[in-house]
Amino acid sequence: MTAEHAKAWLARDAELLATLSLGDDTWVHQSPADLVLTHGVFWTPSPWPHAQHPKRLGECFAAAHEWADREGWTYVEGLVLLPEVPPGMPHVFDHAWCLTADGTIADPAVPDGWAGGYLGVPYTNAFRNAMPERAGTALITAGPFSRLPYTSHNTEILRHGLPPGALHTTTEEI
Repeated sequence: MTAEHAKAWLARDAELLATLSLGDDTWVHQSPADLVLTHGVFWTPSPWPHAQHPKRLGECFAAAHEWADREGWTYVEGLVLLPEVPPGMPHVFDHAWCLTADGTIADPAVPDGWAGGYLGVPYTNAFRNAMPERAGTALITAGPFSRLPYTSHNTEILRHGLPPGALHTTTEEI
Protein backbone atom coordinates (compact mmCIF):
# COMPACT_ATOMS: atom_id res chain seq x y z
CA MET A 1 0.00 0.00 0.00
CA THR A 2 1.36 3.39 -0.93
CA ALA A 3 1.44 6.29 1.49
CA GLU A 4 -0.85 8.25 -0.83
CA HIS A 5 -3.42 5.45 -0.83
CA ALA A 6 -3.28 5.14 2.99
CA LYS A 7 -3.62 8.92 3.40
CA ALA A 8 -6.64 9.05 1.08
CA TRP A 9 -8.28 6.07 2.84
CA LEU A 10 -7.79 7.65 6.27
CA ALA A 11 -9.09 11.04 5.09
CA ARG A 12 -12.19 9.45 3.53
CA ASP A 13 -13.03 7.46 6.65
CA ALA A 14 -12.31 10.46 8.92
CA GLU A 15 -14.74 12.53 6.86
CA LEU A 16 -17.39 9.84 7.29
CA LEU A 17 -16.74 9.64 11.04
CA ALA A 18 -16.92 13.43 11.28
CA THR A 19 -20.57 13.25 10.23
CA LEU A 20 -21.33 11.47 13.52
CA SER A 21 -21.73 14.80 15.26
CA LEU A 22 -21.69 15.12 19.03
CA GLY A 23 -22.39 18.83 18.95
CA ASP A 24 -24.12 21.48 16.91
CA ASP A 25 -22.90 24.20 14.58
CA THR A 26 -21.86 26.40 17.53
CA TRP A 27 -19.11 23.93 18.47
CA VAL A 28 -15.57 24.44 17.17
CA HIS A 29 -15.38 20.70 16.42
CA GLN A 30 -18.64 18.81 16.13
CA SER A 31 -16.93 15.43 16.54
CA PRO A 32 -13.55 13.93 17.47
CA ALA A 33 -12.97 13.09 13.80
CA ASP A 34 -13.55 16.74 12.87
CA LEU A 35 -10.81 17.71 15.32
CA VAL A 36 -8.49 15.13 13.75
CA LEU A 37 -9.28 16.43 10.26
CA THR A 38 -8.59 19.99 11.38
CA HIS A 39 -5.36 19.45 13.32
CA GLY A 40 -4.23 15.99 12.23
CA VAL A 41 -0.99 15.03 10.57
CA PHE A 42 -0.45 11.93 8.43
CA TRP A 43 2.45 9.57 9.17
CA THR A 44 3.64 6.39 7.54
CA PRO A 45 4.35 3.41 9.83
CA SER A 46 7.79 2.90 11.33
CA PRO A 47 9.32 -0.18 12.97
CA TRP A 48 9.19 -0.31 16.77
CA PRO A 49 12.38 1.47 17.96
CA HIS A 50 13.35 -1.08 20.63
CA ALA A 51 14.34 -4.75 20.40
CA GLN A 52 11.02 -6.23 21.53
CA HIS A 53 7.61 -4.82 20.58
CA PRO A 54 5.17 -4.57 23.55
CA LYS A 55 2.14 -5.68 21.41
CA ARG A 56 -0.40 -4.03 23.74
CA LEU A 57 -3.38 -4.77 21.49
CA GLY A 58 -6.55 -3.15 22.78
CA GLU A 59 -4.57 -0.96 25.20
CA CYS A 60 -3.30 1.71 22.82
CA PHE A 61 -4.31 4.76 24.86
CA ALA A 62 -2.81 3.52 28.14
CA ALA A 63 0.27 2.12 26.40
CA ALA A 64 0.93 5.34 24.47
CA HIS A 65 0.63 7.38 27.69
CA GLU A 66 3.08 5.05 29.43
CA TRP A 67 5.65 5.11 26.61
CA ALA A 68 5.37 8.89 26.21
CA ASP A 69 6.15 9.22 29.93
CA ARG A 70 8.88 6.60 29.90
CA GLU A 71 10.76 7.77 26.80
CA GLY A 72 9.80 11.45 26.64
CA TRP A 73 8.06 10.83 23.33
CA THR A 74 5.14 12.84 21.97
CA TYR A 75 1.68 11.39 22.59
CA VAL A 76 -0.61 11.32 19.52
CA GLU A 77 -4.30 10.47 19.17
CA GLY A 78 -6.26 9.95 16.02
CA LEU A 79 -7.00 7.18 13.57
CA VAL A 80 -5.03 4.19 12.37
CA LEU A 81 -5.56 2.26 9.15
CA LEU A 82 -5.24 -1.53 9.32
CA PRO A 83 -5.68 -2.67 5.71
CA GLU A 84 -5.67 -6.41 6.51
CA VAL A 85 -8.47 -7.19 8.97
CA PRO A 86 -11.04 -10.00 9.09
CA PRO A 87 -14.25 -9.43 7.11
CA GLY A 88 -16.76 -7.28 8.94
CA MET A 89 -14.11 -5.49 11.02
CA PRO A 90 -13.40 -1.78 10.51
CA HIS A 91 -10.18 -0.85 8.77
CA VAL A 92 -9.93 2.58 10.43
CA PHE A 93 -10.45 3.16 14.14
CA ASP A 94 -9.60 5.39 17.11
CA HIS A 95 -6.02 4.91 18.21
CA ALA A 96 -3.12 6.39 20.17
CA TRP A 97 0.61 6.11 19.53
CA CYS A 98 3.82 8.07 20.08
CA LEU A 99 6.33 10.00 18.03
CA THR A 100 9.99 9.52 18.85
CA ALA A 101 12.40 12.44 19.14
CA ASP A 102 13.19 12.12 15.43
CA GLY A 103 9.48 12.24 14.50
CA THR A 104 8.91 8.60 13.60
CA ILE A 105 5.99 6.46 14.77
CA ALA A 106 6.40 4.31 17.87
CA ASP A 107 3.18 2.33 18.25
CA PRO A 108 3.22 0.17 21.40
CA ALA A 109 -0.08 -1.52 20.53
CA VAL A 110 -0.08 -2.41 16.84
CA PRO A 111 2.71 -4.80 15.83
CA ASP A 112 5.07 -3.84 13.03
CA GLY A 113 3.64 -4.40 9.56
CA TRP A 114 -0.04 -4.18 10.54
CA ALA A 115 -0.68 -0.44 10.08
CA GLY A 116 -1.00 1.20 6.68
CA GLY A 117 -0.94 4.76 8.00
CA TYR A 118 -1.76 7.10 10.85
CA LEU A 119 -3.73 10.35 10.98
CA GLY A 120 -3.51 12.06 14.34
CA VAL A 121 -3.08 15.06 16.56
CA PRO A 122 0.22 15.34 18.47
CA TYR A 123 -0.17 16.85 21.94
CA THR A 124 2.37 18.58 24.14
CA ASN A 125 3.29 16.73 27.30
CA ALA A 126 2.25 19.77 29.35
CA PHE A 127 -1.28 19.60 27.91
CA ARG A 128 -1.46 15.81 28.18
CA ASN A 129 -0.34 15.83 31.81
CA ALA A 130 -2.81 18.58 32.72
CA MET A 131 -5.83 16.59 31.54
CA PRO A 132 -7.97 15.61 34.55
CA GLU A 133 -9.12 12.25 33.12
CA ARG A 134 -5.73 11.23 31.78
CA ALA A 135 -5.26 7.89 33.51
CA GLY A 136 -5.14 5.45 30.63
CA THR A 137 -7.92 7.08 28.65
CA ALA A 138 -8.07 9.08 25.48
CA LEU A 139 -7.65 12.81 25.68
CA ILE A 140 -10.32 13.74 23.14
CA THR A 141 -10.35 11.72 19.98
CA ALA A 142 -12.16 8.62 21.18
CA GLY A 143 -15.33 8.72 19.15
CA PRO A 144 -18.82 7.42 19.76
CA PHE A 145 -17.86 3.80 19.00
CA SER A 146 -14.89 3.69 21.36
CA ARG A 147 -14.88 1.52 24.49
CA LEU A 148 -13.40 4.47 26.36
CA PRO A 149 -15.50 6.79 28.49
CA TYR A 150 -16.37 10.12 26.96
CA THR A 151 -15.91 12.84 29.56
CA SER A 152 -17.14 16.38 30.10
CA HIS A 153 -13.59 17.61 29.50
CA ASN A 154 -13.57 15.94 26.08
CA THR A 155 -16.84 17.66 25.24
CA GLU A 156 -15.55 21.07 26.36
CA ILE A 157 -12.53 20.75 24.07
CA LEU A 158 -14.78 19.91 21.13
CA ARG A 159 -17.15 22.74 22.04
CA HIS A 160 -14.50 25.45 22.56
CA GLY A 161 -11.41 24.12 20.77
CA LEU A 162 -7.97 23.18 21.97
CA PRO A 163 -6.34 25.59 24.40
CA PRO A 164 -3.12 27.40 23.50
CA GLY A 165 -0.12 25.14 23.94
CA ALA A 166 -2.02 21.88 23.42
CA LEU A 167 -0.59 21.01 20.01
CA HIS A 168 2.92 19.74 19.58
CA THR A 169 4.49 21.41 16.55
CA THR A 170 5.41 18.85 13.93
CA THR A 171 5.39 18.43 10.18
CA GLU A 172 3.95 15.85 7.85
CA GLU A 173 6.24 12.84 7.72
CA ILE A 174 5.57 11.48 4.23
